[in-house]
Amino acid sequence: LEELFLRDPVFAIQKDADQLLWKTLFYGRIEEFRGALRKSSHEGEEFQALRDTYLNFLAEASNYYEGLHRRLSQQYHGDSGSNTAFQGRKKGERVAFRKSQLQTV
Repeated sequence: LEELFLRDPVFAIQKDADQLLWKTLFYGRIEEFRGALRKSSHEGEEFQALRDTYLNFLAEASNYYEGLHRRLSQQYHGDSGSNTAFQGRKKGERVAFRKSQLQTV
């Protein structure tokens, strides 16, 4: 799916490949973490370790999408990705993309 985004991002978005990519790579694992966190006692070292692992996983997911966005920017706009929606983003701040933001190249 990543290769599809790099070859034809407009087609990929039109076919909801972004949703499939998200569900395949991250959604299932996030739901597992959420379930485990709900069942935990919300205190102690075990909870803290689970929470830290979950936060690290979310950071990795964010890094993955930032890297994909950077590669798309380089490929289609010839820049280093410094002009991206991620620039100046505060830690934990969400970044959203809409289909209407994509343009054919």
